[in-house]
Amino acid sequence: MTTADLHTLTGAYAVNALSDLERAQFDRHLNECDACRLEVRELQ
Repeated sequence: MTTADLHTLTGAYAVNALSDLERAQFDRHLNECDACRLEVRELQ
């Protein structure tokens, strides 16, 4: 999955709708991406 793809998963992540693999990849991405971290917090 590319970084661009990961940026589109914030909504699915916020409502726990990702597969285990997608969630693990997105968790790693959140450690590096302030914008996605902020968007997930706002959606939650």
